[in-house]
Amino acid sequence: MVESSVVTYQGRIIDYSIGNAGSVEFNFERIWEFKRYMGEEFQPYLLNFYHVHPEGLNIYSELDKKCMEGFWIAFGYPIYFTVITFFSSELFDLSLTYSTYEYSGRGAINQVDVVHLSEDQILFLKHLSYYFIGGT
Repeated sequence: MVESSVVTYQGRIIDYSIGNAGSVEFNFERIWEFKRYMGEEFQPYLLNFYHVHPEGLNIYSELDKKCMEGFWIAFGYPIYFTVITFFSSELFDLSLTYSTYEYSGRGAINQVDVVHLSEDQILFLKHLSYYFIGGT
């Protein structure tokens, strides 16, 4: 199992990344390129960051906190960051737990009840973490 991430804008996947067993990096340049492409129509509150952790680690890490802080600084708007943990490595078993956090500046992180991933997007994340090259 490796960590993976998906970034959506209005529910549309605009970026995904595959990491290793202990971390994954969001491709900020790709996200910023999307922002430039959208121009003045870009609304940062429509961005959502989803991140798969190993089973049992369904809270954000210190590295996740720094990532949320960086996105907040870049976009100047509260960022939604969801940590997902699957209960099984079976591909089509989509039972999971998640915690969504809102980072709103100055270290303020609040847990909120917001997840906007479709079943297909959840399956995609699971595939990235468990079945893509490098996964187990």
